[in-house]
Amino acid sequence: MFSLGIVVLAVAFAAVRFGPPRTKMQATNLYLFATGDVVGCSVDDVLSPLDADLYEAGAAIMNDVRPIESDGALVKTTSPAGEFWTPANNDALTLLAERAVDVYAVGDAPVRQGDVVMDLGANVGFFSRRAFEAGASMVIAVEPSPLNIESLKRNFAEEIAAETFILVPKAVWNEPGTMMLKLYDLSVLDSLVMEHRDEAAASSEVPVELVTIDSIIEELALDRLDFIKMDIEGAEREALQGAPETLRRFRPRMAIAAENLPDDVEVVPSVVRSIVPDYQVHNGRCRAIAKGVLRPEVLEFLPGAETAQAAR
Repeated sequence: MFSLGIVVLAVAFAAVRFGPPRTKMQATNLYLFATGDVVGCSVDDVLSPLDADLYEAGAAIMNDVRPIESDGALVKTTSPAGEFWTPANNDALTLLAERAVDVYAVGDAPVRQGDVVMDLGANVGFFSRRAFEAGASMVIAVEPSPLNIESLKRNFAEEIAAETFILVPKAVWNEPGTMMLKLYDLSVLDSLVMEHRDEAAASSEVPVELVTIDSIIEELALDRLDFIKMDIEGAEREALQGAPETLRRFRPRMAIAAENLPDDVEVVPSVVRSIVPDYQVHNGRCRAIAKGVLRPEVLEFLPGAETAQAAR
């Protein structure tokens, strides 16, 4: 008599070979769920794959995304989400698909009207733009990659002039200093700590200044911080170690990437709760982050009072 595992694998194999894209992605995740390294992902996650939504979102807009201007290093692209500058080697369609799906929106912690938002790992500003659209009164964007910094200056020229968009051209860490930032052909992969990326080749390294989240708050003399989005390619745990006063004082809602390192889903919540023990953690949707490894894309953090209020 066949075991359930063998049946699952047989169904998954058939779906991968013969099914449409969504079915293939469901089957791939089902196979990983049965045989791979899975933490923080349920069967429901497997059957509602984030990758499938991203694929379909990209397919829906691909004919409306095209470059309209270039200065060599940067390209200006028009899209259903508007016009924006991005490094020439970036995959604009993937960035737009992530914006359309809103990968950082997990559940009860969206950006709200009047929020002061910190966008850590701002890239070229797609999350920052969405935050403004949701009613944010100010966005502090932290980004160390040189071409991304130039893109942000162009994409948010009006907001910079109005002092509602504060650009911090540095990297966040657990202490001040300098480190080498490894640059990849796709600038969304630039990282302080991840030396090898399957998606693109490394191109060079540049020294970048390190700051802590606490020092940014102090330098800007902020009296509130409502929301933190953090996606900094494997340096999330170190950045949080540099934010104890910020988390204790403001208790911001947070959406933090968990797909960069396999143990992020366990280590990042541990770091947060070592600072503020009553933060509640909710897993976002799952995807394959490496061969045989299934993890949540994002973790949502709500402080205790927020969790109680959301439940009422």
